[in-house]
Amino acid sequence: KASLIVGSSIPTSILMSLIVMTRAGFTLNIITMSGLVLGVGMMVDNSIVVLESCFRAMDKQQDKGALGYAKAALEGTNIVVASIFGSTVTTCVVFNGMSGQMFGAMGYTIVFCMCASLLSAIAIVPLCYMMYKPKERSSAPATRPLTFLQDAYRKIMPVLLKHKAIVMLASVGIIVANGVPGKRHADGVNDRR
Repeated sequence: KASLIVGSSIPTSILMSLIVMTRAGFTLNIITMSGLVLGVGMMVDNSIVVLESCFRAMDKQQDKGALGYAKAALEGTNIVVASIFGSTVTTCVVFNGMSGQMFGAMGYTIVFCMCASLLSAIAIVPLCYMMYKPKERSSAPATRPLTFLQDAYRKIMPVLLKHKAIVMLASVGIIVANGVPGKRHADGVNDRR
């Protein structure tokens, strides 16, 4: 159910974007389709953040019934609405500035997609969460590897934080080693061995 809720934000956002594009006088061409392709990849981000916040809010609810889901949907959305708004505005400014200079329609299309995904995340995702009442599964196939990685991360971080200087020197060394150009072969391909 959670995947369907997040997946529903893609067609909804695309439909809203196409409506706004039509009202703005844009047609479907290579430039606007490229903007839609770039926008689709970022459409689900806001919905995932809102849905995860709803799950966390539901964990804190005493009432696990329909009223609990409604409260969790409202509370979860309120917690992250400022964050996803700021993230969306930042993305819109970056894409409209970069691609808007060269391809005006592409930049505007990405902005339309991001604004539609924001609207979908704060209006449709909480409504679907309240209606479908999804539950988090702890028996998913990826649970065991993710739990292993989380446990390993929790064990190694205190050790790394005690040796900050060594970690910083190793990080700088890796960056410098990646920046050193390798020997050139006759065919012009770099060799970094």
